[in-house]
Amino acid sequence: MNTSFEFFPPKTEKGKESIVDLIRKLSNFSPEYFSVTYGAGRVN
Repeated sequence: MNTSFEFFPPKTEKGKESIVDLIRKLSNFSPEYFSVTYGAGRVN
């Protein structure tokens, strides 16, 4: 089964540190890829 993970970009330094740690942990599942969603179709 192919797996991927999608994230929203972190807004703080703490969030950046947390997402890097999370990606390292999720790498154990050997995903096809990780992606970052910027906007998700919203217009501001």
